[in-house]
Amino acid sequence: MRKLLDTHVDFIVVMEATGVYHQGVAHYLYQHGYAVCIRQSGRVKRYAQSLDQRSKTDALDSRMLSMHGLERDLRLWHPPGKCLQELKALSRERSALLKDRTVEKNRQDAKESCHHSNPKATKRHLARLKLINVQLASIEAEMRELVSKDPEVKSKLGFLQSIPGVSFISAATVVGETLGFESITNIKQLTSYAGYDVVLRESGSFKGKTRISKKDNSHIRGVLHMPSMACVRCNPTLKQFYNRLKPKKAKPLVALIAVQRKLLILMFTLWRNEENYDAGFEKKKQQRSKTLAAQDNKLIAQLVS
Repeated sequence: MRKLLDTHVDFIVVMEATGVYHQGVAHYLYQHGYAVCIRQSGRVKRYAQSLDQRSKTDALDSRMLSMHGLERDLRLWHPPGKCLQELKALSRERSALLKDRTVEKNRQDAKESCHHSNPKATKRHLARLKLINVQLASIEAEMRELVSKDPEVKSKLGFLQSIPGVSFISAATVVGETLGFESITNIKQLTSYAGYDVVLRESGSFKGKTRISKKDNSHIRGVLHMPSMACVRCNPTLKQFYNRLKPKKAKPLVALIAVQRKLLILMFTLWRNEENYDAGFEKKKQQRSKTLAAQDNKLIAQLVS
């Protein structure tokens, strides 16, 4: 490939994120010294739609990605650390087992409500439930051991765990799913990646329901449900935010989802700034704004006089 390249031109390989199938190619190219840029599938799809490209072939997709790379400001991709990659794999495995456990528990409830039950079938079912619980405990222990071996990840996870209501598993799952927020540059991109971006449907006098998109990473939304419920009880900042928002919404769940979004943003901020949670941050911010406003008013009064 290098024989075909113009040495006077910066060459970047642009590819679309396709689940896990692009990872092998991306790592191979990066190890051989190529600059790589991985674009989210949603952005690539919307760009293709803007070109009125209705057909889909490998040749057309390659041309479209090339045009996309030439027109956009690209952020180069760097392989995440081994700890973060393994943490993501473990969190995905844990999420799958939690779904399996829910299915088995529902089956158990159905068997108990049934008029006729088979003792041997019930025994096998309880054995499956026990095995799932054992594997869940094993995965969580492996996640803790993995983080303990990486001082940097352990230290940064401590900042997230300083938030009242956020457990180690919740923090580790969010960090694993985002690979340490490696490809996240701002809050808008983060909320869109987690599916918390708000979708408005309005046209003229018509006003549809306002919802979150629920696109992209559903694992983050799933793991933030329980921490958000804990935060509205014990977190000073998010509890006040929830109580202020709840009366304005038709359903309490809408306010709870807003808490999840705010919690995710808070985790991203603490990870990026490497700071512990400060319950008085909002009050300090308001006092600082009032002080600056008072100073500005004083300066304006001096200039006018």
